[in-house]
Amino acid sequence: MRSFVPLLLLLVFLALPLSGCDSEDPAPASNTISDLAQATPDLSTLVTALAEAGLVDDLEGDGPFTVFAPVNSAFDALGADVVGQLLADGNGAILSKVLTYHVVPGLVLSTDLSDGQQATTLQGSDATITLENGEAFIDGVRIISTDIIADNGVVHLIEGVLTTPLDIVDTATIQGFGNLVAALDVAELDDDLMGDGPFTVFAPTDQAFEEAATALGTDIAGLLALDNLDEILLYHVVSGSVLASNLSDGLDVMTLNGASFTVLLNSGAAIDTDGDDAADATITATDLEVGNGVIHVIDAVLLPPAES
Repeated sequence: MRSFVPLLLLLVFLALPLSGCDSEDPAPASNTISDLAQATPDLSTLVTALAEAGLVDDLEGDGPFTVFAPVNSAFDALGADVVGQLLADGNGAILSKVLTYHVVPGLVLSTDLSDGQQATTLQGSDATITLENGEAFIDGVRIISTDIIADNGVVHLIEGVLTTPLDIVDTATIQGFGNLVAALDVAELDDDLMGDGPFTVFAPTDQAFEEAATALGTDIAGLLALDNLDEILLYHVVSGSVLASNLSDGLDVMTLNGASFTVLLNSGAAIDTDGDDAADATITATDLEVGNGVIHVIDAVLLPPAES
């Protein structure tokens, strides 16, 4: 009599693959640019910034995108105060402007980079690629690692944060010149200093504004209410980009106010507003270059000659 055992075993074996048809295979692990950044410890500050700006989902999209990603030390070099201002709730537009400038639509591998290349960013402005001694730079910032491939693009690591698209008002905001920014807004000069320029601004610190208010017998609110606030502010602005190397002792600087002041360098970097060869303000920091000009920091509010 024929045994049915082999036939039964065959039927069981054939049924085994069929029993798994109801279960779906696990989806492949995602490796978008956002996933890659979150998995890279040295990009943790960038991840925080992307989340604050609401750009995480964008970098999970189809792409492809090329991201020039600043490492943590790049943000550290800006200083904790500047990074804090960038991440502040009220400065989302500035943060988004910075971050989208680090993203180029399309797939740009290291082999696609060329000297003098203009890369149009998601922010809308062009970043400049340069090649020198076997190394690549974007807007003068060194690219330290290339061709980290994601499902929707590629990441290159860079050692600095690209702030090229920021204008004078943006930069003054994140650098902590709160009183100056407020004054420009009240005087309705902020839009002008967001223009093409270039402009050179001798920017008084917050403390300088407080001391000026006290000298005038008022407070910051009173200072900002002055009828001639716009003329005072324009006395701090020069047409063109005037770097520290362009300053010389005795140089007369014509301002947008229509009046000039004199630069004194023999006894330190100072500004004389009334022609008595005495310092009315000291230049404490120079050459903070921005997208539409340059900022020099001064320790006093300059009053035009008629207001001295």
